Amino acid sequence: MARAHAIALSRIEDVEVVGLADRFPQGAALSRELGLPYFTDYRAMLEKPLDAVTVCLPHTLHREVVEEAARAGRHVLCEKPMATTLEDCDAMIDACERAGVRLMIGQTHRFWPASISAKQLISAGRIGRPIMAQDWIAWAGFYPGYPGWLADNRLAGGGILLDNGVHSLDRLSWFFDSRSARVTARLGQYVHPIDGEDNGVMLVEFENGAYATVFESWTFPRHATECAALIAGTKGAIRLNTWGKSYLLTSDSDGPEEIPIPEGADGFDLQLMEFVASIREGRRPSVDGYDGRAAVAAVLAAYESERCRRGQDIRHRERPAE
Repeated sequence: MARAHAIALSRIEDVEVVGLADRFPQGAALSRELGLPYFTDYRAMLEKPLDAVTVCLPHTLHREVVEEAARAGRHVLCEKPMATTLEDCDAMIDACERAGVRLMIGQTHRFWPASISAKQLISAGRIGRPIMAQDWIAWAGFYPGYPGWLADNRLAGGGILLDNGVHSLDRLSWFFDSRSARVTARLGQYVHPIDGEDNGVMLVEFENGAYATVFESWTFPRHATECAALIAGTKGAIRLNTWGKSYLLTSDSDGPEEIPIPEGADGFDLQLMEFVASIREGRRPSVDGYDGRAAVAAVLAAYESERCRRGQDIRHRERPAE
């Protein structure tokens, strides 16, 4: 993620990437690759002249760095999941609000061009009122080179639901224009010897009455990776393929209509462009700490649902008016 963020930032006009901080040797290697000054202590980097930071650390380490960056007056883009507890999410939101800095969460799937095109069609009423969906992210986890710390709950805080499920939950809330309200989940550790779950399914009810099933897996063959969704409305449906062809299906057409997907910028480019724009324009980013918290809250409710084997209400936090 650090490499993806640095490359995306380097493509934005009048933005300069001024350093990289990491305690581990991989950070030094990446800084050499990208030609960036290297810091072994992020606090030393925060003392340098800079406007903002992106946090690309293991999940349980997010809170400390975000709070320190806010105290230093730096705007923050924090990778997903925002944190592993609602207490940490709230502390991050509070720190940034006290400091008057912007907090954006890296829910990249709102920014992939296929997702943007689907959202535009939904907003234009092409499928009527969206009422239900299926969303799935299925791929192979823990192949050579895959981040090993994701197997350790002391750093990851959970498994596939916390790592990838937050993407599905966030983009569904975006498509439905409604927060999740209640979740029933079943999950387990079946293939990989890890602390968290490597497969999980969620049935999610939303505040506006829509509902969705969410399927997450770390055990698919690498050549069979899928990231997709089917969104059904009162007048039609959208078959979304994040990195492939997507289709609009309506009763007034002869068949599936391929959705034009803009070429050029990818999800990381558009995400970092939005982060920079929110700073320059003095406004909330389109995916703020409240959105990041909402996705984490839904996953934590899913974990509780699995633990007690029943549906679980989701604990949200209201966003204050600006």
